[in-house]
Amino acid sequence: PVEPAGGNPSPNGKEAPIDQEDTGSTTGGNQFLTRIASQLLFGLLYYLLIVSKYPDLKDTEPTAPALELQKENEVMALCKVSGRNCLLSWCCSGPRAAHTFHSVGELSYWPSLFLMSVVPCCTLWFMNARTDLNEKLGGQRRSFCMSCLCSCCCSCCVIAQDAEALDLTMGVQTGLCGVYENVV
Repeated sequence: PVEPAGGNPSPNGKEAPIDQEDTGSTTGGNQFLTRIASQLLFGLLYYLLIVSKYPDLKDTEPTAPALELQKENEVMALCKVSGRNCLLSWCCSGPRAAHTFHSVGELSYWPSLFLMSVVPCCTLWFMNARTDLNEKLGGQRRSFCMSCLCSCCCSCCVIAQDAEALDLTMGVQTGLCGVYENVV
């Protein structure tokens, strides 16, 4: 029997027709859509439990601990971030980053959540390189190249550092189910 390029041998020795509908695995596409859906669904819950109760930064100046945290590089700063912000940054990066962008006043929550769910690295890159996000949190605007590197290689570290700096500045703690006053 003749075996066509697609690997389907024909019983009569002629080339078997290629199934036009067989496009191979769609697992990658399904995983992407599942990620977006889960980020958006959790984002709704996160908004109701946390963002809606979180104070806005407005003209609040960064505190000394926030300034110190922002002086660290993103990976080293991760060692100084609360377990809650680490967990949220690693497992729910879209909602956690959207919360920071919203509370700082750079981009409202829902567009932030959508962008962080669909194109997370690009959104984080833009927010750190082209907005006043870092300055409002006590740091410096990242260069275009450094922001790209950090956003693509350790986005969770960037999100966690900014989240913790926001909590330190606002004097609150982001919990897993709410916002709590910092006990001094």
